[in-house]
Amino acid sequence: MLIAKPDEAQRWIGYAKECGREKSIVRLDASGRYRFNFIDYLLGLPPELGGGLIDNVVHTLLHLLQVAQSGEGQGERDSFWLKAMRELLSNSLSSLYHAYGTVRLDQLLQFVTSAPISEKQALDPSFQSWSMCYQTVRRLFEKPAIPLLPNDAKVIAEYFGQTFGRLDPKTRSNIVITLSAEISPFLRGPLHTLFATDTNITPEAVHQGIVLLLDLPLKRFEHAGRTAALLFKYLFQKATERRAVTEATRPVFLFADEAQFFVSPYDMEFLSTARSARASTVYITQNLPTLYASVGGTHPQDRIDALMGNFQTKIFHANTCHRTNQWAADLIGKSVQRRRSRSWSHGTSAQWSEGTSGNWGKQKGTSDGRNWGGGVSSSWNHNGEMSVSFNSNSGGQKGSSTSSSHGGGWSQGTNSGTSDTDGGGWQEQVEHTVFSADFANKLRQGGARNNYIVTGLLLQANRVFSRTGACWTPVAFRQR
Repeated sequence: MLIAKPDEAQRWIGYAKECGREKSIVRLDASGRYRFNFIDYLLGLPPELGGGLIDNVVHTLLHLLQVAQSGEGQGERDSFWLKAMRELLSNSLSSLYHAYGTVRLDQLLQFVTSAPISEKQALDPSFQSWSMCYQTVRRLFEKPAIPLLPNDAKVIAEYFGQTFGRLDPKTRSNIVITLSAEISPFLRGPLHTLFATDTNITPEAVHQGIVLLLDLPLKRFEHAGRTAALLFKYLFQKATERRAVTEATRPVFLFADEAQFFVSPYDMEFLSTARSARASTVYITQNLPTLYASVGGTHPQDRIDALMGNFQTKIFHANTCHRTNQWAADLIGKSVQRRRSRSWSHGTSAQWSEGTSGNWGKQKGTSDGRNWGGGVSSSWNHNGEMSVSFNSNSGGQKGSSTSSSHGGGWSQGTNSGTSDTDGGGWQEQVEHTVFSADFANKLRQGGARNNYIVTGLLLQANRVFSRTGACWTPVAFRQR
C-alpha cells in the first residue's frame, strides 16, 4: 500500500477493522519498528532466485536512480549516463561484496569518492594509505571474504586504476555527484534506519497475508517518502514475479492513490504478467496529464498510454479534463446511433397595390357665314367625363366652338396569407457512444447534494455487459 496523504494509513486501518483484519496490518513507518535492508535482502536470496548476484543489486539501484530522475536526461546523454553508472556500480559493489562479504551504502559512497583520478595517483604511497578504494581492491587479491576469479579481480583493478581515472573530470564529477545525491537519503534519517541497517520484514511477507502500509506519506516526507515507496514497490513486484504459482497461491494487490507520484518504468512490464502471478494493481489518479508530467522524458504520452493499456479494468468518474474525457470517449468507442430528425416551417405572405389614372383635353375653333345663331350644350357620362359645346351665327355665317374632356380613376387592394409545414424521420450515423462532455455533465460526484452516491463508467476488456451490450456499463457507489 503506497501512501501519499497523511490520513490514508488510518483509513486503511479502519477498513481492516471492518473486515476483521486489523492484526494483518504492518506499518513500515518512521518509527523504525520494521526494517528492510534491501541490499542484504538481494544478496541473501537463494541462488535459484538470483541471490548473491551483484547485477541484481546494480539493476535495483539503477532503477531507483532512473525513477528519481525521470525526465531529466534525454537521448544519447541518457544512454551514456546509464552505461557509465552501471559500470561504476558493478565494479564498486563487486569490490565491496567480495572484499568484505557485505555491502553498505555508506561504504559504497566512501569507496567511489576515494577512487584515484589518474594512474599516477593510484601508485602514490600517500594516496594508498588513506584511499578505501585502493585498500579494498588490494584486499581482493590478498584476503577476500568471498574469493573472485583472478581475471575478475584484474578487471576491477584496471577499471579503477585506468578507465575511471581517465574520464573527463567534469563527466566523472557529474556521475559521482548524481550517485551521491540519490544515495544520501539512505545515509541518514528514517530511510537509513528502514533500508540500510538490518531486516525484520521483506516483500514476501505480503504473500503470507499481511497488509503492508508503506506509511511515509509524500505530503510529509516528500522526496524521501517517494524514494522509499518506489524502492519497496519495485522489490515487491520482482518478488511477486519470482514466486511459484499454484492453485493454492494467495492473490495479492498493489494499491496507490495519487498514483502519479509512484509510476515507474517497470510498471508496464509488471502489469503485462501480473495476472499470471496472481497480483492485482489498483492505481487512482485525477487525469492523464498528471501522469504524463510524472514520467517526463521523451514521448511521455506513449509511455503512459502503453501503461494504461495493461489495465484491464478502468473506471471513469466525473472529470472536467477535456484530454482525459476525450481519451475515455475514444476508448469506449463509436457505434451506429439512431437520431430522430424533425423539420417545421412557418410562412406569411402579403400583397398591396394602389393606382390612380386621369386625362383632360380642350379644343376651340371659329367660322364666318350668312347666318348668325348660337347655342350651348353640356353633358356627363357614367365615367365622370364631361363635354361642353358652344355655337353662334349672325348675318352671314360666323361661329365658334370649344370642347373639353376630363376623366380619372383610383384603385387599391390587399392580399395576405400564412402556411405551416411539419415533418420528421430517423437517421443512422456512426459517432461516439459516450461524448466527452458526458463525463463532466452527467456523472455524480457524491456528497449530500447527490445523496452520497458517486457514479461512473466501468470498462472491462473482453466482457459484454447486459445493460449496454458492450464492454462498458454505468456504475454507482455509495459513500455511506
